[in-house]
Amino acid sequence: FIMSLDPPPATLTYTQGDCSPLSPCLVPGFALNMSAGPNEGLQRLTFDVRIVSESVLPAGASIGGLFDTLPVVFPNGTLQLIPKLDYSGTAEVGVTLRDDGAVDNLSP
Repeated sequence: FIMSLDPPPATLTYTQGDCSPLSPCLVPGFALNMSAGPNEGLQRLTFDVRIVSESVLPAGASIGGLFDTLPVVFPNGTLQLIPKLDYSGTAEVGVTLRDDGAVDNLSP
């Protein structure tokens, strides 16, 4: 008996952009071609999102300082960013697709 554990594949399409602090920034199609992998169609997929690094103005803002809430990738692949008012800067956001299978369940 051989069991194959494959990381879930996905394609991320968005690398840089501008968001207005007046409303949520939605990026439809941010993640495409999401799949639990071969023979794993019953597994549920979720996105883990984290702030890798950021440069925030005004200086001294804490991690997550650019956003009212952490960015989210919805199951349909849409990215949502909600910037804080009166802050500016840049952020590197890490996204990992996870399935609910065992062991090798992460896609970078």
